Amino acid sequence: LDTLRSAYDQAASTVEASPTGHEAITAATELADELATLGERASALRARMVVRMANEEALSLAPLAAKLSVSKERAGQLMRKGRASLREQTEGPS
Repeated sequence: LDTLRSAYDQAASTVEASPTGHEAITAATELADELATLGERASALRARMVVRMANEEALSLAPLAAKLSVSKERAGQLMRKGRASLREQTEGPS
């Protein structure tokens, strides 16, 4: 994660060094959009890892929720998202 933080710092420095405010805003918007995409990808990765852990440890929803320190409802949401993400990986986007 240090590499990711360093890459962000470098990108932010590049944005700040833009010659005009307009170019800086354009670059900052592109950076923000890319970071949002990366955040979505990281969220899907986390959900897939929840599915992986549940499968490896044969956890039902209540024990999974306890292990993740989340509500049973949230654990279910993560499982659904993780399964959907795994399907998308193997079958492609629907």
